Amino acid sequence: MTSVRLSLIAGIFSLFAVFVLLTPRVTLATPTYSDRQYYTVAYQLFSRNNFVASEKYFRAAIAVSSNPQLIANSLYLIANCQIRLGHYERCYKTLKQLAQNYPSSTVVHQGYVTRFAAIVIKRITAMTTYWNYERMQNGTNNHKQPIYVESVPINHQIERINFKLAFGLYHVLQLIDPSSPAFQEAHQELISMLNTPITIIWMDQKAGTSKYGHPNDFFSELTVPEEKHFSMLISKRMFYHWKTNQMYQVLVMFDDVRDRHGNFTARGAYHGTFTLHQLFQVSGYNPFTNRFKDAVDKSALKKNNFSF
Repeated sequence: MTSVRLSLIAGIFSLFAVFVLLTPRVTLATPTYSDRQYYTVAYQLFSRNNFVASEKYFRAAIAVSSNPQLIANSLYLIANCQIRLGHYERCYKTLKQLAQNYPSSTVVHQGYVTRFAAIVIKRITAMTTYWNYERMQNGTNNHKQPIYVESVPINHQIERINFKLAFGLYHVLQLIDPSSPAFQEAHQELISMLNTPITIIWMDQKAGTSKYGHPNDFFSELTVPEEKHFSMLISKRMFYHWKTNQMYQVLVMFDDVRDRHGNFTARGAYHGTFTLHQLFQVSGYNPFTNRFKDAVDKSALKKNNFSF
């Protein structure tokens, strides 16, 4: 009797195995939502400051939508997410896409994009013009990159100069209406920023190739490779997503080795100052086109003599 039961059970399992092998697989479809549903979820996430998820759902709304107004609104709010996340290049590219493809949308036609761009440009052009800055290396992180301790005077703050975002938004305003007061005002603000003197006193410990600096004297001139290295360090800290090895042409650099820490020091070459216009000129960079050409010698600058 037992053997009969075992045979019966074995037969059932065999039939079940054949059934499984012959049964086609059924894949459950991922639920899809309407553009309005995606948009509603995205806006709720935006209101809760969850900008990463919000951008994702706005993009999902765009992907399934044929409504130009909803797409335009989504792009506008995506740009708002991106600027809050520090994705500045993506931000002005999103607004450029919006201005180019949906010029008649409510957010463009009624001035939402214009006001957004004008406010951001005004804030950026009111840049930090006094950089009394010192830092020293304090170990390395898990990727063996240096960790710095920064120091500025009490009650004083410095903020990276985000000129690339300002010029990107300037081009957005130009796309919308180059004759508008907002565009003309932005143009004047950018020109003023380019020609505003920036006072700089910068000390960077262990910025050079040797922590002992030059042993011959207290104030040593840096070699050109050292100056270019120091230029890259300064520009990387001073600007968002822009650097140059030509800052030494608008700064006076030397190595103060009195405490044997290799204090690479820089000061503005024009009576303690320099301007972005001067820096861009010697770097061969045009901020209006965001393109580099060949760097030029500082003697091409028709300004005051270099001194500090």
